[in-house]
Amino acid sequence: MRTIEAVVNGEMSQRTQRKNGGVGREKLATEVQTKEFNKPLVQWGLATVVAVIGVALVVVVVGLVYSRWLSATQWDADEGIQLVQAQLMGQGYRLYSDIWLDQPPGVPLSLLAGFRVFGESVESGRLVVLLYGLLGLAAVASLAAGICVSARRDRITGTYLTGFQNLSGLLNPGIAAVAAPLLMALAPNFFWLARSVSHDIPSVSLATLAVALALIYGHTGRARWLFLAGVFLSGGLWLKLTAALYSAPLAAFALPGVWRAPNRVREAGRGMAALAVGLLLVGAPFLLFFDVRGFMAQALATPLAARDVWPNRTPEYAQWLLEYMTVENLGVTALAVVGAWTLLRRRSYAGLVMLGWLALTALVLVNQRPLFAKHHFMLFLFPLVALAAVGVAGVWDSLRAPRQSGAVSVAVTLAALALIAVRAPGQASDLGDLIDPGPYRSLLAAADWVKTHTTPTDIIVADPPMIAFRAGRTQIPWLAAQSSKRIETGQLTNEEAIATVAKYNPPAIVLWNGRLDRLDGYMAWIKARYVPAMREKDRVLYRRFDPAEIQHPQSARLGDAADLLGYALATDGKKVNLTLYSRAIAGQDIDYTVFAHLVDASGKGYGQSDGQPEHGVSPASTWDPGQIIVDERSITLPPDAPSELWLQVGMYDLASGARLPVTVDGQRVEGDYVQLATPVPHP
Repeated sequence: MRTIEAVVNGEMSQRTQRKNGGVGREKLATEVQTKEFNKPLVQWGLATVVAVIGVALVVVVVGLVYSRWLSATQWDADEGIQLVQAQLMGQGYRLYSDIWLDQPPGVPLSLLAGFRVFGESVESGRLVVLLYGLLGLAAVASLAAGICVSARRDRITGTYLTGFQNLSGLLNPGIAAVAAPLLMALAPNFFWLARSVSHDIPSVSLATLAVALALIYGHTGRARWLFLAGVFLSGGLWLKLTAALYSAPLAAFALPGVWRAPNRVREAGRGMAALAVGLLLVGAPFLLFFDVRGFMAQALATPLAARDVWPNRTPEYAQWLLEYMTVENLGVTALAVVGAWTLLRRRSYAGLVMLGWLALTALVLVNQRPLFAKHHFMLFLFPLVALAAVGVAGVWDSLRAPRQSGAVSVAVTLAALALIAVRAPGQASDLGDLIDPGPYRSLLAAADWVKTHTTPTDIIVADPPMIAFRAGRTQIPWLAAQSSKRIETGQLTNEEAIATVAKYNPPAIVLWNGRLDRLDGYMAWIKARYVPAMREKDRVLYRRFDPAEIQHPQSARLGDAADLLGYALATDGKKVNLTLYSRAIAGQDIDYTVFAHLVDASGKGYGQSDGQPEHGVSPASTWDPGQIIVDERSITLPPDAPSELWLQVGMYDLASGARLPVTVDGQRVEGDYVQLATPVPHP
């Protein structure tokens, strides 16, 4: 391929200096620039075809490898929220009106389309996000290749030396294009998010493609590329509003297209019009099909309110970002340094844009409130990988011509390769940890309980909603989203949660994620109407309490701690199984011990069970007023037990041994115990 300077020199050699010196070099360069300006960015030769095939193969292989883990238990707490929102949309519920959502509607719409094509399942939702991620791999490949092309700008005419083959030691776009998706696929954060249902990968993938298209416009000056950039940027905004951050590098990469135009003012207007049309083409339907007022109150107001609730943790967030670059993505960061050095050494405008892009993103991230690193750092990873891919092209250049590249470039290249080699075993171990289903086994157990003990038509509350989705049950629409931002900013109040749950009267309420638990009034309301059916440490699955399950109603008051409601009694001939039903009066300063003593008619003891209520997981100091306590106890029947046995129950302070006073109908009971009215059945 001939460079522009060669074209100019050739033309100069064929012309003679006539008419007072003839055509000057600068004028001829301008003429050549005008001819070259609107040529295609990529000239399709063998190297270009090989590069495109290489990128396609990487994308396909990554898709096949990643798809192996689509059935893994769960990767992110927000997965269930988004799956349930799409499920509810399929049942006719409306976003922002029936379904609370602090994001644009793009992800639920995409998941709903995936359900229609692949079936309603976790795997279908993850496949949709993976497809977006594969598009993101192609986008970052295009961006990296475009940056390499931009480094080939001819200094005489300002035009670009196109094609993917290596020209006289210039950066090879094909190498960068293939390296970019490979580096991205090996990044642990991408590996994690691309196989889970989230907003981040889809949004950033489309926004990156928009930036790559703007870069093409900057090379060619053809407005259709800016139109497409607007389409994809608007698509990214439909998925998550953080895509707006990519508008800055988009504008910066488009600027050369305006700057080199013969009429800059007219070209700027043409370019902005093309971009605006692309944005509106995708964005306008939102105004027609969605509750705009609800969107503004939920998706726009909530992040703004969060800044007033969460403290400024900029130094800590800056440390997180530094660790993200130097620990989790050390090899990519090292290659990005090579890429930046390679571009700046060539005085490339794209190099300045990339550094500015990373600096702006870092500044926004460390000032984010709150910052969810695994999600938000994806904004930083895409440009970092693109610059690292340019670094790979620089590595290739350095290895081919080390003397020409300079000692510094070669040294940095070798250091980057060494860092990648050293980090590889640890990164492989990190990836293995990400696919371990161990932490989520209790979630599956809770989903199994819901599936077994409720009917398919039941509407329940699950935190996280993944439990409801996996159990095939419908989540209460307004409580499908239980984000920390919604709760901490007051977008979900105790009164609203109580009224919503009371309206549906769900048979089960699952609190497995620690979000809805933060609403103290709501929790007290639940405990007064629901009882634990399943526990896993501090996680509780509540079932609706039915007073009819109390086999033997019996009333008594134990101090100012609790009212006895009744009991259930059974025996298998070897053990006496007792279930006490009580209602808390108030929380206590002392964690009283419950006792159940097995005695004969004379009061002689034949066994006992003493301990904290509900096997120690519900001490009296944690009780809310009105809370129902279901306390199960078991006492072994001794061989010499007489035929007639009774149970005496009560509470006492373990430290002092003092029992709580027992009153029945306002009268104090001697001995401060309740003797259950039913004799213990046994052979």
